[in-house]
Amino acid sequence: MTIGIRGEANVRHLWTGGPGRTNVFDPDLLPDPTSSSPTAPEFFDGLPPSKRPSTLSGPLPVLAIKAISSAPGRTASGLVEATFRFQVATPSIDAVSAPGNLTFHNSTTNALMYYTLDGSEPSNVASESPTSRGPIAEAGKIPLVIGKTNLIVKVKGYVDNYAPSQVANASFSATNFVANRISLGFSGGEASSEFVAAAGQRFYSPVTLTTILNQKIYGMSFNVQVENLSGPAPAFNSDYSLSFTSSLKEKLVSTYRTITNSAFVGIANSISSFQQVLGNVTNTIFVTNQVPVFTNLFFNDYSKNLIGVGWQERFGKANLYDTSLQDLITYSQAHDSLFESKNRKVVVGAASFVVPGAAATGETYQMKIGRASANSDGVAEDVLIEMPDGSDPNVPIKAIQTVTVGSRHYMVGDVVPFRWFNAGDFGDNTVVNSD
Repeated sequence: MTIGIRGEANVRHLWTGGPGRTNVFDPDLLPDPTSSSPTAPEFFDGLPPSKRPSTLSGPLPVLAIKAISSAPGRTASGLVEATFRFQVATPSIDAVSAPGNLTFHNSTTNALMYYTLDGSEPSNVASESPTSRGPIAEAGKIPLVIGKTNLIVKVKGYVDNYAPSQVANASFSATNFVANRISLGFSGGEASSEFVAAAGQRFYSPVTLTTILNQKIYGMSFNVQVENLSGPAPAFNSDYSLSFTSSLKEKLVSTYRTITNSAFVGIANSISSFQQVLGNVTNTIFVTNQVPVFTNLFFNDYSKNLIGVGWQERFGKANLYDTSLQDLITYSQAHDSLFESKNRKVVVGAASFVVPGAAATGETYQMKIGRASANSDGVAEDVLIEMPDGSDPNVPIKAIQTVTVGSRHYMVGDVVPFRWFNAGDFGDNTVVNSD
């Protein structure tokens, strides 16, 4: 911003400047200009930026100016006054363009924003607002997390030598809020289970994701833990290994392939050789191929009956899967049905464990998803994922389930309709052509 005085040519423009009182100009604070006051730079219409002289300057955020024009042998002009207030623009809070996040915007260059989540007034001074968080720069994001009460967000912008912005606020209703939710199966239909397992059986639990509209995910991770709830019954241990099978898919030209729990780490050179005989001369030919190298993002910790899985790919890359054509959750398939994330349902995969062969009917094991997280750019843009614990009666899906040892009967050859892989999770007690 440039401040100057435009007036009659070939005269002196004399000025005085100073701060306003409590951010409001008070002309009594400034002396009137005299012949010994500084001369202001002259501006005129059409002057290009490169030719403009230095701007008037003074204390900010409120600059008050008095000016007169004077020339030898002439009466000085009348006194003019002006006040310039430099204040950071009021921020805006965007909860739409980046699903699951709040994005803060400010039109003032280099503004830093401080915010609160408890409805209190934010400040960049910790002693003035102990619950303030920040700073957040333009287009900065934070996860949108709503508990059992309404969330009131307030944000204020700051720039050195500027007055702070007005406070922007937004309220988010706990009653109406719907987040991305990871769970051990949907509430019904395909990718849901009765959670009944036979002794000695490998039990498969669906791991599913219910997303908000238009959610993109390029990287994701979580863990699954199994705990024996049956007291003196045989403990779950490494002899009954936990495992995970991915159901996320990449679309190829005419088919789909599984996206494994991996992250790309680099390119390795693979050298092979063969011999070529030409007459009496034998030549050895070496061929170098570049092979992509991935690291396995599946781990297990049997001391805690815990496994972890993850997928990681940067947006714009095509190593683990082609991000120019889809994101990680665009397609998923456990059996015959293809799930598309545009319909807000994703079958992430199957977590499984072997029930001890000595387990008695009625014994129970608890499966629980933990530390679910994701990103929307493969790098740093967090995606909020809730893990419902079953305490909210309005949420029919859960990230914690109890597997009961029992016996589910089914008709041999009866596999349609498919619900899930465990005995009793498929079929309708009739065998027809579609089976």
